[in-house]
Amino acid sequence: MHLKLKLSNKPHLFGLFVQIPSPSVVELAGYAGFDFVIIDFEHGPLGIETATNMIRAANACQTSPVIRVAKNDPFLIGQALDIGAEGVMVPQITDYDAAVDAIRATRYGPEGIRGACPCVRAAKYAGTGAPYFEKANKEVVTILLLEGKAAIDNIESLMAIPSVDVLMMGVWDLSSSLGIPGRVDDPLVLDKMERIVREADARGIDLGTLWLDSAEAKRWAARGLKFLPTVDTTMIVEHWRKTVEAINK
Repeated sequence: MHLKLKLSNKPHLFGLFVQIPSPSVVELAGYAGFDFVIIDFEHGPLGIETATNMIRAANACQTSPVIRVAKNDPFLIGQALDIGAEGVMVPQITDYDAAVDAIRATRYGPEGIRGACPCVRAAKYAGTGAPYFEKANKEVVTILLLEGKAAIDNIESLMAIPSVDVLMMGVWDLSSSLGIPGRVDDPLVLDKMERIVREADARGIDLGTLWLDSAEAKRWAARGLKFLPTVDTTMIVEHWRKTVEAINK
């Protein structure tokens, strides 16, 4: 099922940021049952060739591939979609203009400015007819990553932007911008996040945020958040650490 349909049909989607440059990790995530993977160009040591094979792995195990681009750049967004990502996550969105630029970069004209080439992988290398471009505009999933106090200050205008599928709350950058980096459970951070949740609830907008343990994932899901990824490296090291501690007792 395409990510767009999953967002429409499922109450919650659980996924995985993949920072390890390996198609095998993507396959493991898919076979484990994650709804989506986010191939992470902002914080992962990835190249475009490896990412293409990671998307192939996602297709093979029926998890939805998303790419977090390194920055809000039309070329990077278009490249991510050309290799077959079902959606893009765009970081460092702080104001209305940045959000509109990101959305327009995900769409072909007249809705946007995405470079049109019918020979890319997303078009099965032969999308020479109008239906491919229409389908691409209809199905693309745009996830905007709200990071920092500036995004909170501009939250009402950001909530009013059409064609956004998910607004993702960047809790770590928010804590840093508030002068308390890493203290993501601080009441000040939680209060700012709660404001975003209230605004989204009032407008029927899907939200997402990061979780690092299953209890946290369940809390956010119970609060109504739909798009909930964790991180491959953290999950692996925490599980291994607990295993080592258990066998050394």
